Amino acid sequence: MKPWNKAIQRVSPSWQAAGLTWLWVALLHPDVFFRPNSILLASSRDAVKNIYTLAWQWAHGGAFSSEFAGMGWPFTEHVFYTDGHPLLAWLTGGWLVPSVLPPEWTAGLVHVAIIASWGLAAALLVRILRHYGAHGTGVVLASSFIALSHPQVLRWTGHYAMAYTVALPLTWWLQLQWNAQPTRKNAGKQALNLLVWLLTHAYLGAIAAAFAGLMGGFHWLANKKRTGGEVVQLAVAAAAPLVVYMMLLAASDEHPFRTDRPFGFWDNVSRWNAALLPSHGPLGTLRVDWGWGLTTWEGWGYLGTGVWVALVLALGTAVARIVRFRSTPKLSTSGPWPAVAAGLVLYAVAVGEPFLTGKEAWLEDAKLFMQFRAIGRFTWPAVWAFPVLATWWARQHKYALGVVVACFALDGYWMQQEARTQMDPMPNGFRVASPELGRLGDLAQTHGALAIHPVPWFQMGSESVGREGTRNAHRSTMEASFHTGLPTTATHLTRMSISESRSLTEWMAPGGAATKLREAVGKTPEGACILLYACDDPSTWSSDDHRMWNTGNATSDPAVRVLPLDAFFAQPPSARSPQPDDWHWNGLNRSPYAEALEGGGIARGRQNEYLIADTLQPDSAWLGRSVEASCWFWHGSEHAGRDALQFEWVCEAEWPDGSRGWIEHVPVAACGEHAGNWTRAALNVHLEELPVRLYFFAVGFESDGDSIYADAFRVKPLPL
Repeated sequence: MKPWNKAIQRVSPSWQAAGLTWLWVALLHPDVFFRPNSILLASSRDAVKNIYTLAWQWAHGGAFSSEFAGMGWPFTEHVFYTDGHPLLAWLTGGWLVPSVLPPEWTAGLVHVAIIASWGLAAALLVRILRHYGAHGTGVVLASSFIALSHPQVLRWTGHYAMAYTVALPLTWWLQLQWNAQPTRKNAGKQALNLLVWLLTHAYLGAIAAAFAGLMGGFHWLANKKRTGGEVVQLAVAAAAPLVVYMMLLAASDEHPFRTDRPFGFWDNVSRWNAALLPSHGPLGTLRVDWGWGLTTWEGWGYLGTGVWVALVLALGTAVARIVRFRSTPKLSTSGPWPAVAAGLVLYAVAVGEPFLTGKEAWLEDAKLFMQFRAIGRFTWPAVWAFPVLATWWARQHKYALGVVVACFALDGYWMQQEARTQMDPMPNGFRVASPELGRLGDLAQTHGALAIHPVPWFQMGSESVGREGTRNAHRSTMEASFHTGLPTTATHLTRMSISESRSLTEWMAPGGAATKLREAVGKTPEGACILLYACDDPSTWSSDDHRMWNTGNATSDPAVRVLPLDAFFAQPPSARSPQPDDWHWNGLNRSPYAEALEGGGIARGRQNEYLIADTLQPDSAWLGRSVEASCWFWHGSEHAGRDALQFEWVCEAEWPDGSRGWIEHVPVAACGEHAGNWTRAALNVHLEELPVRLYFFAVGFESDGDSIYADAFRVKPLPL
């Protein structure tokens, strides 16, 4: 026997599968495998932010802190809402790693951990299959390919905390240990495992807990020697980690008024036919040709080509046996049926089956369910269970094993190609500070800056107010924040406090209107300032960004200005009544309203209709200059947490040839000037030729048509 054959035989089948998986990754993704800290796998906002939040907490967050202070200054955010590996952040920022591995290695650590989890997932699949009596080289190969073809793999391009494919196989393996020996020790191991995944990402932990609970429950029902005490153990093992997680959150989260109606529940469901054909690779084109369309990315749940080939072969074998021997084949009950049954139940959840009753309105009051705005992810357990079932069956019918393994190899290759396609590698800006960031840090130290304010500014995460900004702004701001240690006034978080996010929008209002923000900043040292950092081209700036930039004082760096807080807050707020310099004023007193901003009345409309504030005929005075058209909108409805401001403030022009089109528009949710329950939206209209008419209106696109209340429409020229 050749020496290398002997060496391989000394390695357990589990580690053979792990090593083989890592070998495929090294061949398919050499850039990240051999230089894990050199790049970020994608340039998307999520990809950069999810490295930044972990890196910041590691470097600046303090040991085991529950608060993340890198974004949304002067506020903070609970670490559970950052998508930044809370448990890992606690460990790295606490006492495990800092002396060994610097925070500049955050991306490398995450990439290594994800790749390691893929191999460990393959190793555990081998153990699971061996538990069911399936052994041999075919099982090793199948386990490796299955680990590479799971849709969780694609999460490594941004949703890093959900890319640990080892989570569900490990949960399965630990559940098998409990099934074999239902002891408190084994239940405790499962509970600890689930808590770890909950503290890595709440979705991953919740899916794992549901999988473990259902799998254990189906096993218990099938066990004739079941006892009531085992049910208690099972329930505690699956539910206790969820309770602990929620108690930790409740005890440490002091941020008020988070949305209880997050966006996306009905937008991110999967479909049953997602199990039959994938949305990628050669079979994805077949899906399109058949008119099925592509399943939403969050709901990818293809069970695998090997599964369907195994099913065809199994049916053929059964039919042949019936014809030849006149006997019905018996189905073994010793296989992975409890896991398959659990996977099917969760697949039904992923497609929204339990909720599509025709009376799903009750979900609007089911706050816990509504928090799962991407329930399509619940396909994942089934995409582990069914390939294991197919491999287990094929191992008992050796003529089928090679075919099934080859199919899984194709699935793995296609998924890895898709992973490569979805990658958009960029240099890792968190590894070393650029000279530009070095100058920024020096200026921050010189002026004693308290925070960085990016221009253009962005705010994402409250699902009530905010603006997207640009990708360049996101990346540059987060790199600057990490390397300087300064927080940023901008945010990209999840389900953040609506009241705090509203206060943060006041950065983009005249400072005199920023009453809540000034209160949050509190008492500051004399001369306190923030740095205005121009991190994208001025063509991407809003009028608010330009006003903010012009308020700052120039520095030696043309991309950086200093804004004294006293100067910012000294700016006068916008008037809410007619002024001498107005070109046009309309109090919109069409319907009496007790909470009207002025005049005792408002204009009332619906989001799915056009609420016309006014129609104007511009004259030559409009040509060649900027004219501001503003209107106030009420945000105090019962849906203020999600959709009260989800509409646009629009200027539409009608031209002499009869054509019409929008010339300016702004999302009202992106506007920062507030007065009580009112928000001011403003457009800067710049005409180089005269239209026949200008129409100013608000319009939304919500199917439920939530109300729009408008008041105090004003048109005034801006200074030349």
